[in-house]
Amino acid sequence: MFPAASGLLLAACFPPLHLLVPPFLALVPFAVWVARLPAGADGAAAAARGGLLLGVVMHGLLLHWIAPALWWTTRWAPLALLFVVGLLAGLTTAFGWTLHRMVHRARAPMWLALPVGWTAMEWLQGHLPGPLAFPWLGLGTSLTGYPELVGMAELVGARGVAFWLALVSGVLATALLSPRRARARIGLALAAVVLAPAAWGLARARTLTTVPMARVAVVASDVPAAARRDTAAWRERASAVLDVALDMAVEPAPAAPGGEAVDLLVLPEGLAMAGPEGLDGALLVERARSASAERDVSILLGAYVDRGRTAPQNLAVLARPDGAAPALYRKRRLVPLVEWWPSDASAAGGSTAVAPVVALRDGGRVLGPLVCWEAIFPEAARDARLAGADLLVNVSNDAWFGASGGLGRAGREQHAAHLVMRAIEHRVGAVRSANGGASYVVDPSGRVSARLSPGPETRVATGVVRSGSIVTLYTRTGDLVGLGSTLLLVGLVVLPGIGRRARAAAA
Repeated sequence: MFPAASGLLLAACFPPLHLLVPPFLALVPFAVWVARLPAGADGAAAAARGGLLLGVVMHGLLLHWIAPALWWTTRWAPLALLFVVGLLAGLTTAFGWTLHRMVHRARAPMWLALPVGWTAMEWLQGHLPGPLAFPWLGLGTSLTGYPELVGMAELVGARGVAFWLALVSGVLATALLSPRRARARIGLALAAVVLAPAAWGLARARTLTTVPMARVAVVASDVPAAARRDTAAWRERASAVLDVALDMAVEPAPAAPGGEAVDLLVLPEGLAMAGPEGLDGALLVERARSASAERDVSILLGAYVDRGRTAPQNLAVLARPDGAAPALYRKRRLVPLVEWWPSDASAAGGSTAVAPVVALRDGGRVLGPLVCWEAIFPEAARDARLAGADLLVNVSNDAWFGASGGLGRAGREQHAAHLVMRAIEHRVGAVRSANGGASYVVDPSGRVSARLSPGPETRVATGVVRSGSIVTLYTRTGDLVGLGSTLLLVGLVVLPGIGRRARAAAA
């Protein structure tokens, strides 16, 4: 069936396959099928059912890792998978219905209705209330494996890239639905729609001016998620990670081009563990603070603070060579049922008071921390950049995806892909350091270097992280494409019905 074909193509767009061609034509089968449905209520119902099938196929294939990844935490993991796939498939159901209504009732051309409907659906997915917001794998993120093609993201953001890709599918579908004599003209339009943004992105990547912000060391560690159940074992393993990182990256001074030493060491999320007394009980934080002063290197690491009956507090902690108290960032986007429980909705911030900052000053530069899946939220990185961040620092604990060669591979790779888009959107360098996942440095063009894949041993890679000196249009304006598509969708879906009722009343 055509909806299932689009679901399969959409699944092929993202890791682990991450193919180049499918993003440009994945929505074509569904668009052609919807255009050929009858115009009445039966056709709209069929389009909704087709959208449901598309969503189940796409998200079922892409998110299969949820059940095995969460199994060690809760035996409700299979139900969590069903809930997430069901929620997202509900959105694609609405997409199918609204696409049919725009094309058959509002008489919008498919080349316009398709990108408007898809982009509005993605915007809604990222703006669901509270912990339901889940902007995972927007269509624009599909091209992060080919980052030079999506330089336009600094103008329109990831959802602008999604609009472009859906527009290509819409123009191609229009060509397939048109008479033969019109296809040559539509083909020229299609070539322009494909080539112009891609060519601009390639030119941007070649001419982009950047400046070095830090010589950074990223760490790929291997502390298993199950070790968190034994606090003593976790602290022992985490302490060993810090020892290896310091030995490999800081002492002796690394042999870097030009003889420069590492001045920023980034360790993964949650390595330090503290009890309800707060960070005063986190020995690893004190060790990092001492090492920072002794070895003249800034150290950023993640810390969990146990809050008893409520979910743990997740922090990024920055130890600086000046010996001052560590700067703290509290994770703002929390993972439901892992870091956020319904009982937390009215709870206070916990025993460790942390100011609601979005960036941390480190000498002459400013770091924008993104803890774990905060990198999937465009607004989090934008807030940090607007607060003056010179580079983004993403610390993550991907060990809960499971063993590096298991079913969790797809989830780890999907997770890591989002930070590349954040770097392009804001013309900013970014660093990722993960436990059980990919660690790397990415430049403002989206090119990845110093990459470390998850493995059985703690490893360290060094590199220079560079950033652009300007604030991009997308940073200044935010997601105008997503919001604009949503407003246009409402107009195309609602106004025709209002007009028909008004004409009927007048008659």
